[in-house]
Amino acid sequence: MIYYAIGDVHGCHHHLVQMLENIERDRKLREDSQIIFLGDYIDKGTESKAVLDLLFELREAPHIRFLVGNHDMMMSRILRMPAEEAAEESISQWMQEGGRETLISYNPDSERLRRADYLPSTSEIQEIVGDRHRTLIDSIAQPKNSHLFDTKDQALFAHAGIDPNKRLKDQTVDDFISARNEDFLFAPSPTWTDSYSIVVFGHTAYNTPQVMKPLDSFSPIRVGIDTGCYKSGCLTAAVIVEGQLERLITVRR
Repeated sequence: MIYYAIGDVHGCHHHLVQMLENIERDRKLREDSQIIFLGDYIDKGTESKAVLDLLFELREAPHIRFLVGNHDMMMSRILRMPAEEAAEESISQWMQEGGRETLISYNPDSERLRRADYLPSTSEIQEIVGDRHRTLIDSIAQPKNSHLFDTKDQALFAHAGIDPNKRLKDQTVDDFISARNEDFLFAPSPTWTDSYSIVVFGHTAYNTPQVMKPLDSFSPIRVGIDTGCYKSGCLTAAVIVEGQLERLITVRR
């Protein structure tokens, strides 16, 4: 099986369209392939609505798997709140971390949303996003298996990576979607990682894709493919074949 893992999109619709075109051209030359999104589809960039429109069209494709990122989880939690619930703290955090740009992508002419001091209510956010995207985000964020993809052939995929100090069964959802554990990048891992040769992750933005080989001989290679598309103009994907990194694909605009 061949896996195409796509890093953090963060509202970069044009980059994503070009990336999928590049991947589809490559897939036509191969057998048995799957596309894995590593999460963080929204926020920060200016085209989150268009990104979600595209994901909605792809949602039932049998060769595509969506993992959840911390930004997607934030949005999902707000959209699942009762409309009358006061959630100023959660909404304020989301606005500061790129949620405002997401809401503006639904209504680019809204002067109110563009005001830095304006905090929309839960019900207003739900109305702006609409039922179709609410259902989509919910379907990505809520399944128990949305935070980790284990290919069973030596590769692991997770939005933020793993905690090398824990066994896989002991890790939490936050470990997979939110943690920035510096030990993860180079530290030796527990013996359970003998079964895996590579971990592909996003979440932590680098200027260029990172391929990190631990000093020991038994820990998996870590491949970081969040290249901060919304600010760098570079979206990255990794091609994994039989548990090994074959190559990287980049789209620049």
